[in-house]
Parts: sequence; structure tokens; C-alpha cells
Amino acid sequence: MLNKILSVIVPVYGTERYITKCLDSALLATNGLDAEIIIVNDGTKDAAGKIAQKYALEYSRKIRYFEKKNGGLADTKNYGLSRAEGIFVTFLDSDDYVDVEIYRDMLWAAEQENADCVVCDMIRENEDKSWVMYDHCAALSRDDMYQKFIDSSLMASSCNKIMRRTLLEGLQFPVGMNNEDITVTPIAMGRSARIAYVPKGMYHYVQRENSIQNVKFSEKRFVVVDAVRLALERAADMPQSRQEQLKGSLYVFQILAVALYLIRKEAFFDRYYLIKAYIRRVNEILPDFFQNKEVWEYTAWGNRKNNLFRKISVFLLEKKMFLVCSVFWQVVNFLKTE
Repeated sequence: MLNKILSVIVPVYGTERYITKCLDSALLATNGLDAEIIIVNDGTKDAAGKIAQKYALEYSRKIRYFEKKNGGLADTKNYGLSRAEGIFVTFLDSDDYVDVEIYRDMLWAAEQENADCVVCDMIRENEDKSWVMYDHCAALSRDDMYQKFIDSSLMASSCNKIMRRTLLEGLQFPVGMNNEDITVTPIAMGRSARIAYVPKGMYHYVQRENSIQNVKFSEKRFVVVDAVRLALERAADMPQSRQEQLKGSLYVFQILAVALYLIRKEAFFDRYYLIKAYIRRVNEILPDFFQNKEVWEYTAWGNRKNNLFRKISVFLLEKKMFLVCSVFWQVVNFLKTE
């Protein structure tokens, strides 16, 4: 039997309010394509499973439906990936949705450019669309193909990319670990001989009230450090140049981002203790973090005001001047409200 051209893997858990829009969009986006939609019910307790089953019965030629015991998102992705038959694979969260042209445009780009991986831009929005942000997912200032697509806070997303299934051989999403995409997507991209880019925002990432981006920051989020370490271990079979590129990007867009954009938003004393604990964790697991040239080069990006903010922040963090750093962010936040 010939392989499908594309497998769209949809993990399902607790999304009864959103899954109808998600699956409707997936059906429209795969209409006319030799593609399959793989729905994996991760033991959801709400009506999302029944809704998905109805779709699978009505669109049995397109949708394959599976149920499994609850094991978390990473386990569900692994389950779906192990059953995928497509030459290319992608993922679609069941509370998100896609534009009708997304997979047709990306497959066309793959064919035209003989690409192993294709990336498109994303649109982040809240549920009522009162807040919408367009995310460019390529650093066009970079000349190197791989670095163009990993120099982004969304480089790890497995949803705005189609990848040849062979790139994912031997890779498993780590079960029980948040930030699971960090350990898989950049590695698969690093194995690509060619990466293509479709500069259109066609994947809609919906930030719900209880999504991780909207939950109060805590030490549970420090798991990103472990995810980065695992990603670097998995990158060992990549060319040395790509390993270094990946390390710099992970350090900037994952590790440093937590300090600069998350911890600083906390109340003063929470900020102080979180910064101290976080940097201690970073130094233990990634001891060369503050010696990495990409971390310091990042402080020169953007406008002069942001450059100064970053330079002071990184300097204080490196010197372990956490109380001073907390005071600094307190002043910065105060001035921003004036």
C-alpha cells in the first residue's frame, strides 16, 4: 500500500469547547489531499472524545481514531506518530485550528524546493480574538538555513511545520516533561538536508485562560532547563556547526527567555527567589550558559533601550546579584507604567 503524503496528528484531552472548530479546519485543510487525520484520545474525561468519534465515523476515509489511557501530551504524540503512515507528519492541538490552505501550500513548497521540512508562520490569539499576534517564524537576517528557523521563540513548535517522518526516527517526545517539543523538533530540523519557508500565518494557536502561558510562574517551569539539556544530548549526531547553532538558540530563546520575560513579571520577593533558584538550576545543568557567545550577542539585538535592559539583566544574573536584579526589574516595570 502506498503511503499517504501527510499525517495530521491531533492529541485530544479536555477540549470539548474547541475540538469541533479544530477538526472542521483540519478536514477543510486536507480536502483533496492524500492525507490522514489521526485523532488520539488521551483518556479525556469530557465530551471531546465522543465528538471526535462522531467525526471519525462520518469521515472514516480521512480520519483514524484511537483511544488510550491518559499518559499526557508527549505520550499521546508518540502514540500518534507510531501509527502515522504519511511521508510527512505534523501535529494539530485540538484547541487550535488551521487555515484552509496550510497543508496544500506547505506540501507544494516541499515539492518545489525538495525540502525535508517546511515551516509557516503562526498567529497567536485568545479565545475571543480580542488579542491577536502574528509570529514570524524565520529570522530572515540569518544566512544559514538551519539558523533561520531555530532563531525564534517558536522554533520548537511541532504544529507549524511538516516534517518527513524519517527525520523523526528514533526520536520520542519525553513522557512527563513539559516543553517536550524542544527535545524533538529542532533535532528533526537539524537532520534536514533542506528546509523551506511559507511566510504566511496559517496555524492559529489559541491561548486559553488555563494555558501554561497564562498560569502563574513557578519552579515547575524550570523543567525547560532539563528539556534543553536533553535536546543537546540528542543533537550529538548532528554536524558540529549545527550543534553549536542549536545550543546558542536554545540558550537564548528558551533559557534566557524565562529570566527576561517571565520571572521579571512576578512580585518583588517572588521574583528574587525565583531568579535565584532558576539561575542556580541553569548553572548546575548548563554550566557554560553565561560563556555562550549567542547569549551576549542577543543583548545587541533590537532597539537601544532593549539592548541596555538585556545587557544589565544578563550581567546581573551572571554575577548572581539577584537582589539587585530584582530591584532593577521593579524599577523598569514601574517606569513602564508611567
